[in-house]
This record gives sequence, structure tokens and C-alpha cells, in this order.
Amino acid sequence: MKIMILLLIGFLLVGCRGPQTSESQRQPVAETDVNSPSKMTIKYETLLETLARLEAESKTSKVMTNGPIIKEWYGETLGDLGIVRNVTVQHIGTGAGNSNLEVTKKHILTALTAYKLVDYEKFRSSTHIPLGTPVKIEYKNGIVGWVTLFTGVPYTVSLMKDNITGEYGLRKISEQKNAPDKK
Repeated sequence: MKIMILLLIGFLLVGCRGPQTSESQRQPVAETDVNSPSKMTIKYETLLETLARLEAESKTSKVMTNGPIIKEWYGETLGDLGIVRNVTVQHIGTGAGNSNLEVTKKHILTALTAYKLVDYEKFRSSTHIPLGTPVKIEYKNGIVGWVTLFTGVPYTVSLMKDNITGEYGLRKISEQKNAPDKK
């Protein structure tokens, strides 16, 4: 199944070029505080880098377990979870149909600061979540997140810590009357 997904991704992206990036953007990202966005750099992967990473992650994902999500994180922003160590944007094609999948630094900073974590089940039941571009965010404290963005809007995030993965929805802070319950 995973091989089929990789082949499908490869098929969809063959011949497409990703966003033009300088060599400095391809270097490992320096640790940065979300409050100092000017220092944040983002690695935009090439097609080969994305395929290699997805293959490597599919091998390591066999040891990951789904467990109870950390409800104490409800009502927090992704920026509140810690210092960001790496941000990686998956390769996307540049065809006319892919303009909604483009991810900029501004989109990522908005995802980190303007949205709060909510219960995924409640979010999923009330909102259609489109297929988007996954952005991998690695934190200094060991948390790894995969945020799905579509037209620059973050919809969902998977957060993994200590090989346990939880799924969260994301709601814009200005649309929330109260922070979600920490049950």
C-alpha cells in the first residue's frame, strides 16, 4: 500500500518542478523561536528528497503507535509547543492545479501562531478537510508535527512524541469563543 502511495505521488509529480529555492534554504534549519520569524528558514524539498524521506519515514512508522492524545495541548498554538528546530515543506508540482498547494513562510508562521489545537473528531465531523501539502515541523524538545495546509490554511496536524502519535484539528484563534476543554 505504501509503495502504491509513493508511486502515485511520483506519477503526479513527474516532470514538475518545486518552488525555486536558494542553497541557503536547503541547509538544515537553525533552531528558532516563533517570536523571531525573521530567523526562520524553511527547507523546500526536491522531488527526490521528498520521495526518499517518505520511504524512510514509512519504514520507521512501523514502530510508532497511536495512543491517547495529549489533551493538555488543547487550546495551545503550535508555536506554544516549543522551539522549532526544522521546518520541511514537501515537494509539490508547479502546474496550474497546484497553486492551492503552495506553502510560504507566511503560511507556516500563521499556522504556528494564529491557530489553536482542538479535538480532531469534533473538527473532522463538522468540516471537510481537503488534501493539502504536508509541512513537517520538528521541535527541539522531541515533538514532531505534520501540518496539512491547503490554500495556506492549516486544517489538521499530527503530533508525535515518544513514538505516540495524536491527531488534532486546528481552529483560528479569532473564531474560538473559548479555548477547548482540557478534559
